This record gives sequence, structure tokens and C-alpha cells, in this order.
Amino acid sequence: MTAFAAPEVAPASQPPAGRRGSLNKSLLSDTPPASTQRRSNLQDLFLVGLIDGDGCFSVSFLANKRILLGFHITGALTKSQLRLFFRVKRRFDQCGSITRKRGTSSKSYCRYQVDSFRDIKKCIVPFMDQHTLYTEKAIHYAKFKKVVDLIERKAHLNRSGFLEIVEIAYDMNQAGKRRKLTKEEYLQKYCSFDPKL
Repeated sequence: MTAFAAPEVAPASQPPAGRRGSLNKSLLSDTPPASTQRRSNLQDLFLVGLIDGDGCFSVSFLANKRILLGFHITGALTKSQLRLFFRVKRRFDQCGSITRKRGTSSKSYCRYQVDSFRDIKKCIVPFMDQHTLYTEKAIHYAKFKKVVDLIERKAHLNRSGFLEIVEIAYDMNQAGKRRKLTKEEYLQKYCSFDPKL
């Protein structure tokens, strides 16, 4: 995975021993840090690099054939990463959410994610259409955008359109290797249901 340097941020001073608890709480707060509110401008080229390195476009399915679209960027659970994600959220007109998971050092992470079809159409697609990705993420986005267009045209509501989306989705992100069911298993198990968005 390609690494990209984050924007320069003044190093944070080490908090006194009595304030370390408040620092941990700040990592779980939904309120953007004051410094983030003052510096909300994020260079688009940096954001493109961030997406190229740590972004993900996903298409998944529920048992009732409901299609779920998603876009997310994942990073380490640190104050600087959270500041960055709050700036990303501001760049995308406050679309999406920022989630955090605390665990062992290898399992803790924070994530900026957009799961709403309306927000993906409103914020993510216009940005991506105006900028070029340089890794295989460009191929992933092209397939993701095709699914968005098919859903926008309601093609997923007929059998041929839904099957086309399944074909595209299983060809994304390592050809579906991370999915619980293979394409054949999914179609065999759930193809009798009417697709719903």
C-alpha cells in the first residue's frame, strides 16, 4: 500500500500525567478539535493521494439482495489522523461519519466513511470524477461508479441489471476474495429474492 505524508502539523506537547485520561477521551469525541476548525482547507491533490493509498470503494449485498455501497479511508487511531479525517469530512461538505475502534495497538483504527447512496452521489462521485487516481484504485472506482450509475437508473430492480452489478462487485477489490460467499454461492443461495435498494 502506497504511503503518503500527512500535512505538516505542529507537534503536540506531552500532556501532564493527570491529563492523559482527557487525551484518551478526546480520541473518542465526535467534536472536531479546535485546530481542525481553524484549518479546514485540505488540498485536493493530497486527498487524492490519501484515497489512492488508504481509500476503499465497496459494493456489498445482504441476504434480501439489498445493495450497500460504501467509501472509506482508514488510518491509525491517533489525534493527528482524527484531525485529518475531520478535515476530509469538511472537504466533503460534512457528508459521512468518523468512527473509532480501540483495541490492541495493531487493531485500533479510525475511519472516515460514507455509506449513504445520496451522499456518495452528492459528494464522493463529483470529487472523484474531477480528479485522477494513479493506482489500481482507479480501476476500483471506475467499477464502483458503474454500479452507482446502474442503481441511479434503477437497473438493479430487474434481474439482468442486478446480475450485472453482482458481476462488477465480485470483480472489485481482489476479485471478491474478502467476501464470505463466492459469487456462485451467493447467486445460488439468494437469487430467488426480489432485489431491493
